Amino acid sequence: MYISTNSVYCHTKFKLYRNEINHLLKLNKNSYFHNYFHVNMLDSKKVWKGIRQLVNLRSDSTPTKLLVEDLEINDPSSMAADAFNNFFANIGYNLTKNIPSVNKYPLQ
Repeated sequence: MYISTNSVYCHTKFKLYRNEINHLLKLNKNSYFHNYFHVNMLDSKKVWKGIRQLVNLRSDSTPTKLLVEDLEINDPSSMAADAFNNFFANIGYNLTKNIPSVNKYPLQ
């Protein structure tokens, strides 16, 4: 109605109702997930399903590039299981290379 009349009153009413609906939607969503997690707290599969709904994770998404030994691989056929395995098997070692060595005993 606001668009056809261009009335300040209608615009104010529209904003009021829009804000009220958004507030109610937020409250209902919070209530739904609170109850969902309370009912399913002992079922880890359902808990993770709820978490995915909350953060909108897609389980079908695939990476578009992979960094292996300072070499960026963009070709999906080259991103084979061996490259993934190498990346995840060596991630701890590669992270420790970035930690500076300390010559102090932590309790001194």
